[in-house]
Amino acid sequence: MDVEKLIPKALGLDEVKKLRRYETVDIAKRLGVIPPEGLVIDGFPNSNPHTVFNPSMLLSEEVVEVFGRIIMGYYKYVSAIVSIKVPLDVIVSGELEQQRFRAKPILLPNTKYDFWGVEDPRAYRIGGRDFLTYTGRTKAYFLDESPSKGLLRNVPITAYRSDGTWKKAFVHIPPEPLNKIAESDKNSFIVHEDGTLHFFHRPSLRNGEKPLLVSKLPDNPLEDLDGPKELLSKDPVVALERGDYEEKIGWGPAPLRLKNKDYLFLLHGVDKDLTVYRVFAAILEIDGDDVVVKAVTPRYIMEPRERYEVFGDRPYTIYPCGLVKVSKNDLLVSYGAGDYAMAFALINLDELLGELDRGRIF
Repeated sequence: MDVEKLIPKALGLDEVKKLRRYETVDIAKRLGVIPPEGLVIDGFPNSNPHTVFNPSMLLSEEVVEVFGRIIMGYYKYVSAIVSIKVPLDVIVSGELEQQRFRAKPILLPNTKYDFWGVEDPRAYRIGGRDFLTYTGRTKAYFLDESPSKGLLRNVPITAYRSDGTWKKAFVHIPPEPLNKIAESDKNSFIVHEDGTLHFFHRPSLRNGEKPLLVSKLPDNPLEDLDGPKELLSKDPVVALERGDYEEKIGWGPAPLRLKNKDYLFLLHGVDKDLTVYRVFAAILEIDGDDVVVKAVTPRYIMEPRERYEVFGDRPYTIYPCGLVKVSKNDLLVSYGAGDYAMAFALINLDELLGELDRGRIF
């Protein structure tokens, strides 16, 4: 299946491919990590996880609520998501590794959609409510052959917070005709713009393609959150494509709104040589039926360099899942380091916008 012939492209996408190149200018100031030894997990006999990584974040006043993916054992590498509350000044001060934090499990595997793991959360707010979309490893995850019918190996699941408890609302099904040829779907979150819920995701197709998509959700799904129930997305648009030097690209955290209908996105790119994970950024305008790529950083803005980034369960991996603005000109990024620890960095907004101006299309 040729996705390009069936799914429309975002305006500006072809220009993006000409601008991006295989270079890095690392503008992220590292702040340190929370290693697995820094957590005490409520309700587990072995209170320390083997690993904790790929964290997302929500900021409330001066407290950062961090949502991390924990692994308690390596037999099937099954994940759950925990919540850790960390004072913002502790993160920015670089004193994380001297602290221990209590971690509360909030989302565990308990449905056919996430039986083998709850992975890689993206947290965000819509209309003052807290949401979190994660990747579920379904009961079909370990099938020897590609699932031809029924469940995919991975599906995005959206949960919401109600009275302090996280509840699973939606299981996202790829739009037609991709739902018939997809093996998995991930890298997901929802953006609310002009009354429309836009669903960002990256399905993996049986022919090896991994298109980076923006789809739409049905009208008014947030009015009925009792679930989990399957929700079919529609009207997909290809937002960005990998470079010739990349094996794949993927969405990072839920974006920050800049102005009007412009959103700032962080993304990861994986090179074809050593499959090193690097970070780049883009500005997309979400306007009704139109998705416009307005700017991209021609160079990567972050790549593995610290010891905890280049060595771990998976070497040379930085995987951003959280992005919040902590001051007028500072962006806090949370990311997985080496598939082992939760790491944090600051990015100067003016410097990032300067890099984006180098790759401005509109």
